[in-house]
This record gives sequence, structure tokens and C-alpha cells, in this order.
Amino acid sequence: MENKEKWDEFLKYIISLFNLELSEQNFSNIELGLHLLSNVYSIAYDELKEGVHIFLKYFTVYFKCNSLSLKAKTVQCINELLCSSLSKKETKQFTGQIFSILETTLKCLQAHDMDNLKVCLDSIQDLSNCEPKILRKSFNDIFILMGKIVEDQEADDNLREIAFEIIVSLVEGIPKLLEKDDEKLKLLIESLFKYAMELDQTIDNDWLNPNPITFISDEFIPEAKLDEACSLLTRLFEVVNEEKLLKITSDNIIELINHSSDDQWKYKYIAYITIAEIAGFIKDIESIEKLIKMIINDLFNKNIKVQYASLYCIAELSSEHNPDFQNAYHQYIVPNLIKLLSESKCLRVQLEICDAYVMFVEHLTDDNAAKYLQSSLDILFNIFIKPESECPPALKEGILDVVKEFINASEEEFKKYSQKCFQILL
Repeated sequence: MENKEKWDEFLKYIISLFNLELSEQNFSNIELGLHLLSNVYSIAYDELKEGVHIFLKYFTVYFKCNSLSLKAKTVQCINELLCSSLSKKETKQFTGQIFSILETTLKCLQAHDMDNLKVCLDSIQDLSNCEPKILRKSFNDIFILMGKIVEDQEADDNLREIAFEIIVSLVEGIPKLLEKDDEKLKLLIESLFKYAMELDQTIDNDWLNPNPITFISDEFIPEAKLDEACSLLTRLFEVVNEEKLLKITSDNIIELINHSSDDQWKYKYIAYITIAEIAGFIKDIESIEKLIKMIINDLFNKNIKVQYASLYCIAELSSEHNPDFQNAYHQYIVPNLIKLLSESKCLRVQLEICDAYVMFVEHLTDDNAAKYLQSSLDILFNIFIKPESECPPALKEGILDVVKEFINASEEEFKKYSQKCFQILL
């Protein structure tokens, strides 16, 4: 009883703040009331739930004021209430507030009020995860609004990523949202590729010069926007019709490749990194035979980032489509890998060659591994014995990993060369 009386007093205090005249000098106190309600509602749910209809009346009034800050704080408060395990009946009471939430978000974008835009987007993102159904009927409006935010390159990249996240989270929660809407799906995929295309054309020294000490720690992570786009795309593959999504993605990849040139290397780079990231969703490698031949050919592209992306593709396809990939392309890939390793002067590329080599050889048949054993070992050890300035520890480590895979793949054939190997290593 005493506890209920305390919450009654607290509720009266919040209501007293809400009852203040809606004027500029009172906005901060009203926002305090919204903040207090947001933070205690889940704790005192049983005591405060009876006041929901009262709060909703105040929210409606606040959305009509001219303060974006107060409106955004109202959005935030509504989000907190909706994510506080309300019953289905209680949640329905908030349906009418969704339009005002989206309208406030749009006004923040139009005013370039990025702080309050973030408050709104964070709230919508929470709702897309905890109460996606309440947003279902507003998905068309949400899709358009988030698209405007994504396209605004003056907006903070973090906010643009939240906009993408909201759409993808809603589709994850309710896959039917895009099930029959091919146009929206195409627009979403095009937007992801367009976002990825914002990566810098310059190649910085950090990329060119990875850790020369150890091969193991050099885990590849694509550039931030490309990484985000690929991450969201792979999540969509988990919930959207794979065949349909693969066709749309492939069309975008081919378009990127067709626009590529020596000066515009990032088109192919993004295309190949995307292929690598979605390799596990490609059902039949024969369906991408033309792309694979392009990838192999671009192992010797003039741009080292395109070379790298080609190698990354080979590594991922080797892992996801073994042994079919190895059986179909060993005569093209192994000789080119060893040739590129003997010619490349870029440590980043050299390390990725070793990684691709390991992934590819791991699933070669004994007979096919034996075909390339001598030619590969001759060049591998020729590089291995070079001074540290030309073959740093990381590269030596990578080479030894390749040798180990050759031993595993063709143990009997390797015995012929074991003595020579021991002489070099010891």
C-alpha cells in the first residue's frame, strides 16, 4: 500500500510537469517529465499502466507544438513505453501516434537537426526490434522516409546506417513486407550499393602495409560503408527469397563491372567483395561462370585493390563451394596464384594470395594437388629464402601455411621434395 502511494505521488509529479503551460520557458520541465516517465515506466509498470490514456493525450498536444526537441523527446518516451512489455491491447492505443513519430523524424531531417533526428531514429530502431507489428501498416511511409535519410549525404553516416538498419530489421521481423514488392527490394539493394560506392578512391598506406610480423592477425574487414552494405545484404538473404534477391544483386554487380575502368577501380572492387560476402548463398557456381572468369582475369588487374578483391573472391568461393570450385577451375587458378605471388610487391596482396592458396589447395584432390606441387614449391621457397625486407615474417608464415596444405593434399608426392624442404627450412 505504501509503495502504491509513493508511485501515486510520483505520477502526480509527472502530471504536474505535463500540466505546465505549453510555452518555451516550460519546455525543459515538460521534457523532464517525459524523461522521468521513460525511465521509470518499465519499473513501475503495474502502478503506472492505468495512466497510459492520460499520457497519450499529452503526447498528442506535444506533437502539435513548434519545438523539435520536445517532439523528439515525446517520440523517445513513446518508444520506452511501447518497449516495456505492454499487452497487445495496450500497444494498440499507440497506433495513432506512429504518424506523428514519422512526421517529427521528417521535420528533424528537413531542419538538419541531427541531434533530435538521432533521438527519433534510435526510437524507431528500438520499435522495429521490439514492436515491429505496430509499424507494419506504416512500412511504405517508413521506407520512403528512411530512403530520404540514406540519400542525404550531408547527414551523419551513423544516422544513415540507422535508417538502413530500421528497414532491414523490420523485414527481418516481418519478411512479408518485401515478399511481393519487388520494386522496393530493388530500390533497397540499389541504395546499399550506392552507399558502398561512397568509399574513398585513394589507397592509404595502412591498407598497403599490414602487420609484417604475423599472418594470422591480418583479418580482412572491408571499408566501413562497404562492410555495412554487405552485412545488411547478407541479413536480407536470410529472410527474403534467395533466388529473387540473388537475381537483383547479380544485376547490380554486373552493372558495376560494366561501369568499371582503370580510373574507376572501385566499381569492380565493390562487385567482387560483394560476390565474396554472399558466396554462401550462391547455389550453383555454374550460374556465375562468366563472373568467375572475370575474377580470375583480374588477378593481374593494374589496380592492386581489384587484385585483392579477386583473391578474396577466390578464397571465399573455395571455402563455400568445395570441391566443385576446385575441380572446375584448378588449371586456371593455381598457376595464376603462384605467378602473381612471384610478381607482386605489395605485402597486402601477397598475404591474400597465401590465404586464397590455402583455401583452394585444402580441397584439391590428391591428383590435382600433385600436378602443381613442384612448380608451387619451387617458387614458394624461392620467395621464402629472400631477405626480410622482401619476405617479412608474415609472408613466411603465409607461405608455410600453403606448404602445409600441399602436404595434406598430396602427402605421397610431397615425400619426393621433403629433403629439399628440410634443407631450406633448417
